[in-house]
Amino acid sequence: MTTMKQNMPGKPVKRGDKIWARSDASNGYLYQFEVYTGKKTDSAISEGLGNRVIINITNDLHSTSPLLVVFDNFFTSVPLMETLFSKSIYAIGTIRTGRKFLPELMKKNKKYQKNESLMLACRDTVAVQWRDMKVVTLTSTAHIMNEMTEVSRTQKDGCKKKVTCPKAIADYTRSMGEVDRFNHLKSSYSSSRRSKKWWHRLFYFLLDSSLVNSYILCVHNHNIARNSHLEVRLRIARGLIGGFCNKKRKLQSSWVSMKKVTGIPQEIRTSNVRTHMPGKGETY
Repeated sequence: MTTMKQNMPGKPVKRGDKIWARSDASNGYLYQFEVYTGKKTDSAISEGLGNRVIINITNDLHSTSPLLVVFDNFFTSVPLMETLFSKSIYAIGTIRTGRKFLPELMKKNKKYQKNESLMLACRDTVAVQWRDMKVVTLTSTAHIMNEMTEVSRTQKDGCKKKVTCPKAIADYTRSMGEVDRFNHLKSSYSSSRRSKKWWHRLFYFLLDSSLVNSYILCVHNHNIARNSHLEVRLRIARGLIGGFCNKKRKLQSSWVSMKKVTGIPQEIRTSNVRTHMPGKGETY
């Protein structure tokens, strides 16, 4: 019995395969993924699932320029931020206020006025709280204390207004959601079919992911319109099919060829044919 399928109450599909993914923050291109197959060893449990997933999925990141990884509150913890920073990887992530090592002031102080913020720092990690429609809490190793910027907000009358917010919040909002964009493109024209076999579902995921990545590269390299997703898929399909035609042979031609192989040879069938010709008999 396979443990591939997982219960996910907070997702649109409540039960299915869980796949961790790392996508490009500018266009959603899928770089790496990991299939979740269930609980691992005690060591993996002790370090936390979110911690283990982020460490595994960033092991191959090597660059001379600064790297920034963005993830949500399922993964974020203060020890994870410090581990990534020790590998020269900057990180931003929303964090649950019940996490260990988060300042107690942020766990209790939630009575902010609109657009009011709080920043606290410990070594290389900055913790930020800001109230927009509700209080948002995140940690970052890519920002410094009191680093602010302006963002645009729509008022009740429909007009735009500039408000001041922590730069970490603005950068997180700008970079988040690329995995969701990839999933949206993948589900738009999905080739997936219902199957009880786990490797069927994994094959469909790989096929759709390859097609979406091809579309993203076409948009990036050939400057085609973003609404041409279906056209790109059709062009790929035509290129793979080529001139192939799955036309079945006629039954008659198959019967004739079989008759030629299994029938009596012509020279044997017509040999001594004259010995059986009718002749004139005697009269009485």
